[in-house]
Amino acid sequence: MSDNISNKQVCSHEGPCWLSSVKGLRQGIYYGMKIRFFHALVMTMLFKQGTLKQKIQTILKLTYEHAKRLGSFVFLYKSGVCLLNKIQQKQSKLHNIIAGGVMGYVIWGKQTAVNNQMILYLLSRVIHGGFTALQERNIVPKIGVQETVTNSTGNQTTIKTFFPILAASVWALVMYLFEMDFEQKSKKKPALQGSLYGSMDFLYKQSDTRLNDYSELVPFKIPEIISQYINTHIKNGNHKK
Repeated sequence: MSDNISNKQVCSHEGPCWLSSVKGLRQGIYYGMKIRFFHALVMTMLFKQGTLKQKIQTILKLTYEHAKRLGSFVFLYKSGVCLLNKIQQKQSKLHNIIAGGVMGYVIWGKQTAVNNQMILYLLSRVIHGGFTALQERNIVPKIGVQETVTNSTGNQTTIKTFFPILAASVWALVMYLFEMDFEQKSKKKPALQGSLYGSMDFLYKQSDTRLNDYSELVPFKIPEIISQYINTHIKNGNHKK
């Protein structure tokens, strides 16, 4: 009884702190498995080389790592916040910052494929969300483009949104960095992350090559026998002309 009273006075969750942390562990493992398994399945099957067994092992390894790290982080973070709340006998946003920073270093501090993707994913959200929050609090001016939007009640209103400027800035910078990396790829480590550079190389540089096969104009992979038929049919048609 005293534990429940203490929780209601200090922490915002229902029930004891240990139960909140254990349930957070479960949620982290479940959510990590759900989002990573299908992402790893698609990316591995489409882009990774190797046997079917190797691909399955890669999918399971990435899913396990993501679920383990996310579950561990949620458990330790919630436990850390509860501990700090009880020490000071009050809730504070500073407790969230401290617990997030310490557990982020412990759980996500090693640079792996999963960790790298998670940190870059969060970084983009933090920058965008932080700038939006500063604008809403009038700490930074509301610069942007006038845009008409429809709110939840169906009424239209005009707002000033920064998103078009953000989109233009991001694409301008990433294209510059990609071209710089491409020109100096043999001299130094690329500024862009490897998978992003590979994707952009496929989109912008591999499309610069001479057309060797008409199937290269089809936006999906087609069987070799169909590709040969298409090329033969087109060439025969050109010869008749």
